[in-house]
Amino acid sequence: MEVHELARARWTRWRWRLRGAVMWPTFAACLVLDTFILHRLPISGAATSVSDAFIEAGFFNLVAVAVFGPMLSLGLRRWRRDLPRVVARDHAGTAALLVVTVVVVGAGLLNRQTVVAAERSFRAQGLALRSYVLANAPSYGPNLGHADTVQLDANFYRTCVPADNPATALCLFIDTSHSPAVVRRDPNRDPNSPYFLGRPGDFSGS
Repeated sequence: MEVHELARARWTRWRWRLRGAVMWPTFAACLVLDTFILHRLPISGAATSVSDAFIEAGFFNLVAVAVFGPMLSLGLRRWRRDLPRVVARDHAGTAALLVVTVVVVGAGLLNRQTVVAAERSFRAQGLALRSYVLANAPSYGPNLGHADTVQLDANFYRTCVPADNPATALCLFIDTSHSPAVVRRDPNRDPNSPYFLGRPGDFSGS
């Protein structure tokens, strides 16, 4: 009888251990999956390298296991008092890892919409620039390929088309929040680099 009880106790412990051995395999799988997602769907900016995506994924997943897992396990043990602490932490950590993956996908999709909108706005700026130059300043047409653009706001740009004489560059303010875009000539002909020299703000040129 004692042998039977001992065997059953050992089997019970092994069963709990097996049920509590899911988190780290899930961690490895989520690390690979989240790296791929962050590379293909960056949560910020237009692109994320594989190495940067791996670092981000590792950080997010470690936070899930080390911070959110223990917090969730407390609530889980209150709900399931029969669960051993190690099993509760394993289940909670696994759930936290899966939640991180869902959040990463959602953030990537939202950022992708922002990136697409920015690309659409920049293309609209380029079309407005070309239309204006061909209609109002055709002598600058050959230099359109060398135009320099600075984004001042989400849909507001300053674009300069160079000339043989730097003092006669054509500079335009272009607002793509309207359709068609609103183009206004800037009387200041300074190229973007000296124009914004020393001014606060993070301007992205192309």
